[in-house]
Amino acid sequence: MSSIKATHTGFINLFTGLIRLVFGFIFIILVTRSLSVEQFGEYSFILSIIVYTVTSHWIISYWVTRETARGHSSGKTAIVSTGLFSSIGTVIFIIIGISVLDETNLNLVTILLAAIIIPLQFIHSVSSHIAVGWKPQISSYGHFILDLVKVPFVFIFLFVFDIGINGIFLSIIFAFIISNVTMLYLNRTKLREKFSLFTLKTWIYRFWIPGYPTVISIIHTLDFLIVVILASPEVVGFYAAALAIGSFVSHTKLISIAVYPKLLRNDRGKYLNENFRLFVYSMLLFSVIVITLAKAGLYVLNPLYESISIVVIIITIRYVLFSIYDNFNLMLRATEKIDEKQNATIKDFIKSKLFKIPTIQLIQYSAYIVGLTVSLVFIEFSTTTDLLIFWALISLIAQIPSTLIISIWIKKENLIQINYLTILKYFIALIPTYLVIDFLNNNILDYSTNLFEFIPVVLLILFIGISTYVGTTLLLDFNTRNIVKTILSEFKR
Repeated sequence: MSSIKATHTGFINLFTGLIRLVFGFIFIILVTRSLSVEQFGEYSFILSIIVYTVTSHWIISYWVTRETARGHSSGKTAIVSTGLFSSIGTVIFIIIGISVLDETNLNLVTILLAAIIIPLQFIHSVSSHIAVGWKPQISSYGHFILDLVKVPFVFIFLFVFDIGINGIFLSIIFAFIISNVTMLYLNRTKLREKFSLFTLKTWIYRFWIPGYPTVISIIHTLDFLIVVILASPEVVGFYAAALAIGSFVSHTKLISIAVYPKLLRNDRGKYLNENFRLFVYSMLLFSVIVITLAKAGLYVLNPLYESISIVVIIITIRYVLFSIYDNFNLMLRATEKIDEKQNATIKDFIKSKLFKIPTIQLIQYSAYIVGLTVSLVFIEFSTTTDLLIFWALISLIAQIPSTLIISIWIKKENLIQINYLTILKYFIALIPTYLVIDFLNNNILDYSTNLFEFIPVVLLILFIGISTYVGTTLLLDFNTRNIVKTILSEFKR
């Protein structure tokens, strides 16, 4: 039986995730209030290139989580191996960065500073995945420290020293260093075994298993590069701002992080149903908050983004579908045992869930990128807002089939039993929640006030909205009353 407590760990992850949201949002506010839309687009573009170059960490991260969860110590091998892969990624990043200098206002110093992030993010990702295999809350602590520390550093570099986009990357570098040191210390018991060349060779030999979904993820992140080339960095800046608000919904996945290692240990139980119910409960709340306060969130980032609230709404719906997909994806991958088979062939792996699930995403992301590229080439959009809405709609439409397919798959596997009546009650609770937030949003929010007067009113509306949702579900649903009791008991431990 697994020693990982799914509910307890889930609450820790969700709670720290909510605090991270606050610090992450403060960080984005400082960035967007300091940079022009074009500069923010260039900053987001650089981050997207970093995503391309650090994805090879999955060759290590993918296997170290599965092995750690099953009692095999390969943490030191994973950490030492990051040096090889991060070096390759750094060189690739610098080459790509230099090649696009003429397309942007970036300079070589900025590219070299951003390149330092790559090995640090490699270590951070691998350390996080080691933690997920045995104590998932360590991963949450590491991410929490990262988001917390970035705020004072970015404030110093942007507002005290006024060094612009370079200051942002410096703050990220220092935050990664502090977070990495913390996670390496907390994971120290899993780093005592000797480096195993055999283990590394096995991972590299099987690189195509995690490499396949990694390449697919890179395909999806090509959208920023395509828009920069075919449109402008300014368009990416607007879209990145909308993503910063709409992606809040994806944080509800944190409550399910402990499900993966428990299923890897073949621990199936009632906790799966409870965990999924908690996930849906929080996801619906987050989604209605983001949708009703989309305009307010954009205004806080920068009044320049205020006009694209409809884009945030579309992106939010897409992230709701993606969060469901990702939750089911995690469950299905964890139940696959093919990698424990000693003489498993390539054909065996191709027939497994580890290969079939990414293939679904390959079709989705390829359709998305092709559709976006063809549209930008052949359609002349009258305004930037029209282009952004179209971009968001393509992303949403591409997500629908994947979510439907994997939902049917989960039903066939009989991993969870969904209580549709309970979920219906949660949807009913969204009605008064939406009406209350929308009423307060339209009647007490003044978009002509300064930021320090505006934010307390938004926080008040958030509190009233959350209270309405929780209060309504407490009245309607016995399970919710149990959730509240469980939360109180978990935090008393």
